Amino acid sequence: MSLKTYIVGIGISTFLCWSAFFLTVTNIDPFTTDSSGLISFFVSFFLGILGLTILIMMYVRSRMNSVAELYEKMPVIVRQSFIISFGLTAILWMQSMRVFRWWTALMLLIILILIEISFYVNKLSFEDSITLPEKIKESSNKINK
Repeated sequence: MSLKTYIVGIGISTFLCWSAFFLTVTNIDPFTTDSSGLISFFVSFFLGILGLTILIMMYVRSRMNSVAELYEKMPVIVRQSFIISFGLTAILWMQSMRVFRWWTALMLLIILILIEISFYVNKLSFEDSITLPEKIKESSNKINK
């Protein structure tokens, strides 16, 4: 798939999610609804923010990188957008449960940053583990010749 197809698909999906969010906000009373109304609210909010942050991050990175690099960075963009969307949805959920305080937001922010850092640390250790078997193959090829 081309990058343009991704952008159009994500744009349409984001529009549909924000439409669902708008319909949820305008048609459902949060004080009298059951859990399905709240689930609809939070899921449509999460997916709308996810799509919006993906599009924003793709736009920002397209100004700095070439199309090939942007296509290569797509998993990173989606992961970071997922983390941002989860954080914003969690903050909104904490506020709805009346447990949102500055220290809970700070703890959530620290946890999300540590999750993102763990991806970079695992990537580095994974790349190091790949180079070792390649070196073994190279040395065995030299021995076999």
